[in-house]
Amino acid sequence: MGIPQINEDTLYTLFFADDQIVLAQDHDDLEYMARKLIEEYKKWGLEINITKTECMIVGGPQEYIVLEDGSVIKNCDKYKYLGLKITNDGKLDEGIKDRIMQGRGTMLNGVLWDQGISKANKNI
Repeated sequence: MGIPQINEDTLYTLFFADDQIVLAQDHDDLEYMARKLIEEYKKWGLEINITKTECMIVGGPQEYIVLEDGSVIKNCDKYKYLGLKITNDGKLDEGIKDRIMQGRGTMLNGVLWDQGISKANKNI
């Protein structure tokens, strides 16, 4: 389970605020880890919102996760985590394009609305 050998440690989850990513090597591990996570959260009086929960398998066939109570964790093709768009093909192309477009938009808006730049220079 998890992603082994990152600085000699095994990485199982990524956390940020109320977001959590569970990392697994295959569908069976992911299903097991999802069930264990739900169990542990229940012990603390917490509940996972299954309708907001998604799974993604990078570089493999997309499969739903069916939980013991019959509820289903559906798949997604892409996921944005901490501003980085992750896609199920394992490539970062889409995320890189998004950041380029955000940078262009920021630069253009900065130039268009900057009072220190003359109208004549903005028309160039």
